[in-house]
Amino acid sequence: MPIRGLTSHRVLTSHRVLASRSTLSLRVRYAVGGAVLCGLWLISGGCSDDGQTGDSSDTTVTDAATVTDAATLADASAGDVQPDAASGDSAALDGHTNADPTPACDPLDEGHCLLPYPSSKFLKVDTASPTGFRLALQQAGMPANAAGVRVDPAAWNRMDGYGVGWAAIASFPDVDTTGLPSETTPAGCLAADANVVLLEVAKDGSVTRIPYFVELDDDVDIDKPTQRALMVRPLVIPREATRYVIAFRGLKTKDGAAFLPSPAFKQLRDKTVTDPWLAPRQANFEAVFAALKAAGVQRESTQLAWGWVTSSHEALHGDILHMRDEGLQILGPKGPVFTVLKVMASTAKQDPRIALSVEGTFRVPNYVTPVQIGDDTGYRLVRDTTGTPKQDGWRDANFWLLIPRSAISGEVHGLIQYGHGLLGTGGQLGAGHTRQLLLDDKRLGFSANWTGMSHDEIGAISQMVFDFKHFAIINEHLHQGMLEQLAVARGVRERMTELSAAIDSKLDAAARAKIGLTGALKLKIDPKRQHYTGDSQGGIYGATYVALSQEVTRAVLGVPGQNYSLLLRRSTDFVPFFLLMRSQYTGVMDRAVMLQIGQILWDQVDPISYYRHMSEAPFANTPSHHVILAQAKGDWQVAPLTNEITARSGLGVKLMAHYGRPLWNVPPQPYPHIGSGLVSWDYGNAWAAPGPNPPHDNLGDPHGKPRKDPRFIKLMLHFFATGEIIDPCAGAPCTGK
Repeated sequence: MPIRGLTSHRVLTSHRVLASRSTLSLRVRYAVGGAVLCGLWLISGGCSDDGQTGDSSDTTVTDAATVTDAATLADASAGDVQPDAASGDSAALDGHTNADPTPACDPLDEGHCLLPYPSSKFLKVDTASPTGFRLALQQAGMPANAAGVRVDPAAWNRMDGYGVGWAAIASFPDVDTTGLPSETTPAGCLAADANVVLLEVAKDGSVTRIPYFVELDDDVDIDKPTQRALMVRPLVIPREATRYVIAFRGLKTKDGAAFLPSPAFKQLRDKTVTDPWLAPRQANFEAVFAALKAAGVQRESTQLAWGWVTSSHEALHGDILHMRDEGLQILGPKGPVFTVLKVMASTAKQDPRIALSVEGTFRVPNYVTPVQIGDDTGYRLVRDTTGTPKQDGWRDANFWLLIPRSAISGEVHGLIQYGHGLLGTGGQLGAGHTRQLLLDDKRLGFSANWTGMSHDEIGAISQMVFDFKHFAIINEHLHQGMLEQLAVARGVRERMTELSAAIDSKLDAAARAKIGLTGALKLKIDPKRQHYTGDSQGGIYGATYVALSQEVTRAVLGVPGQNYSLLLRRSTDFVPFFLLMRSQYTGVMDRAVMLQIGQILWDQVDPISYYRHMSEAPFANTPSHHVILAQAKGDWQVAPLTNEITARSGLGVKLMAHYGRPLWNVPPQPYPHIGSGLVSWDYGNAWAAPGPNPPHDNLGDPHGKPRKDPRFIKLMLHFFATGEIIDPCAGAPCTGK
C-alpha cells in the first residue's frame, strides 16, 4: 500500500520532480529519508491481514545447432571475457598505450560506465571458481550517491557470475520500440528477423533462442527525457553457470535514424582494432559472433552484441546450504529450545476459534554480526578464512503460536507454518482468516520473523538506500532468517511436549477457566500434517524456504512472485524506497543499473534461483516439493507477470486451466493435477498494463483478497491433505468481489 495520504500517482509525480533536483541539500535529503522511513513504518503491515501485526526455452536453433569451434566456446564460456592482463600492461605499441583508459568502465556502450549490462568486461578469469570466473567490478566505475560516495563492490566481487535474475540493459537514446516484443505481445521474440536476439550457449557450443520482452524503463529525468534504459528481460528463468549472448540489430530512433555502433564495438565487430588495450577482447568476441552466426545473425548487422556468464549453484546457494546443514546439525534432531514469555487465554465469547495465543523465543546458532549503517544497524554474515559462513554464538529469535479451542482436549492436530508480509512480523499469524482455518482443519499455527526483511529491519534498509554498498545486509541477513524458519519448524514439531508443559506453567486459574482446561495442557500433533503457507513476502520467500526444507514438502504461496528487480518497479510498496533512491542517486542510468546489481546478491535468497530446485533438481539430501502459487489478477504489490515467467520455465509449475487469459507458449494444465501449479483469482481488476509501473484502479488493491476467499481455503486444505490441485471454481475462472 502507498504512504497514507498520498496516492501512487502523487508519489510517482514526486519522483519525477526529485529527478531534476540534483542540488538538494543534505538536510533536505535526510528530511526526505525521514519522511520515507515514516511511510515504511506505515506500509509494513501492507501485506498483512485484518490489521494484524511446455518450456519454450527448449526451442533449440535447428539451422546451425553447433557453433564453429565448440571446444573454444566451452573453454571460454563467459563469451567476451578478458583476462586481467588486458588492462594491466602500460607498454607502448605503435605510439599507443596498452593501458585501458577506462578500466572501471566498459566502452562498448557510451551511455553509462557499466553498460552494457551485464558487462563481461568485469568477469576476470578465476580457475578456482566453479564457473572459471569472478566478478571484478571497480569502485571507480560504480554509481555515486549525493554525498559523492561510490558503491563499494566488495560484496559483489565474491560472486562468480551475474546471477540469474538479470535484465540485459543498453542505451539507445530516443529508441523507437514500436513492434519490439512486449510482456503482453512477446511472440516475435523468436522470429528469424527479430531486432533483438537472446541466446543461451551450452557447454558443447549449441545455442538456444531464449524468449524475452523489451521495455523502456519508466524512470525519466525531465531534463534528459530521451535518456532511458532499454531493458531486455528473459521470459523464462535463466540457468546457473551458463553463458548468454545478446545482439541488437536494426534499431532506429523515433525519427527513423539507424543507431551506429560505438567505436569500441565497431572495432571488435569489424576486426579493425587499433586500440591495443581493446585487442585482448577480440578472441573472446569471436566466440560471441560464432554463437550469433549459429543463430543466423550476421556480425556486420549488429549494432551492439556481447556475452556474460551466470553465477554457479555454489555461489548462489553454497552459503545458505552450509548454514542449513551445520545449523540444524548443531541444534540436533529435536530442533531449538523454546522459552515461553507470554500466554493469552480467550473465552469462547472473546474468540470462538483460538483458545491460547503464545509468544516467546527460540535459541538458534547465530551467523551474523552487526554493521553500522548511518544511524542504524544492519547485519552481515560472519565468515571464516575461506569465506564460509561460521557460527558466532547464539541468538534468541521470536516465535508465535496459536492454539485453537479444538486442541485443548488433547485431540491430535496438524501444524501450519505461516510466513508474514512485507517488513512485518510473525504476529501476522493472528489474522482472522488464519484463525478460522486452524479451527476448521484442526491445526496449530506458528510463525517467526523473516529476519532480514522484518519490521525490525525497516530502519537499516532505509539507511542502506543512502549508501548502496550496504545492500548485502538484505540477502546475508535473510540467510539467518531462513535458518530460523527451518529451525522453528523442526522445533515446534519435535518439542511439542516440552512446549505444552511450558505453556501450561504460565496458565493461572483464571486462564484455565477461560479455556475450560481442568487438567494439564497436553497438546498432541501429527508430524505428517505439517505444511507451510504465507502471503506476499511470505509467499515470495516461502518458495525459497520450501525448496530448502528437508521436512515440509507442500506449501501454498499466496500472492507470490520472484525476481525483485523485476517486480519492485511494478509494486506500490516500492514507491517510498524509490523516492529515497532518486534523492540520493540522481542519474537515471545509475538507478537502472543499481537495481540490477542488487539482484546479483538478492539471487542468493530470491526464489528465482530456487524454483529450479523445488522439484526439477532438488538440493542434495532434500526431497522434491510441490507448491500452489495463488495470485491476484491486477495485484498492486506483486506482479503476476513474475509467476507467468515461472510457469513458462518448464520447472514443474503448471499454468492451471481457467487462468483468465492465454499466455504465449504456455499450455494450460487441466484439473485435477498432482504437482505444482499457478492459480489466478479475479476480483474485477484489469490485468496490469505492460511496463514498469505499479497498477492502479478504482476497485482497490486485490492483493489481500485470495487468502480470505473460502474457495482458496478449500483448495489449500485439499492440497495439503492429498497433494492434488483441484478446480476451485467449478470449471470457470475464479471471480468474485
